[in-house]
Amino acid sequence: MSSSEGDFDVTRIDSCRTVILIAAGTGLTPMIRVLNYLIQQIQDGKTKKIVLLFFNKTRNDILCQQELQTVADQYKFEVHFILSRPDVQWTGETGYVRGELLQRLLPSKSDQSDTLICVCGPIPFSKLTIEYVLKEYKERKKYFNNFILVY
Repeated sequence: MSSSEGDFDVTRIDSCRTVILIAAGTGLTPMIRVLNYLIQQIQDGKTKKIVLLFFNKTRNDILCQQELQTVADQYKFEVHFILSRPDVQWTGETGYVRGELLQRLLPSKSDQSDTLICVCGPIPFSKLTIEYVLKEYKERKKYFNNFILVY
């Protein structure tokens, strides 16, 4: 995938069985492009395990929540919406990006071979996420991509 936003080598996706997308707020934007590519692969008969963790402040901040859930249900991948300021009706995950939450929601370390991890969000979010991911998945550095958000 190449455009004015930068280059992303899709062969990195092609060579992975598991793709983990961790986004916050508008950091979802590059993940949509990756998801579209993954869905095309699934339609072509390839097997992919996909996990999307999408962090937001409130329920109203979640971009495309219904669409993402519909696509996740249709193509059998995991999507987790995590709110830092949930309302009283929210029954999903809550909190900020932290090791315990990521450890619980991400595939186990024994399942990390051929795993691509993509991160995009505000700089503090990305730094915390990258710190955890590189610690837990250190031998998989070549399968890591950080999309940079500049505000």
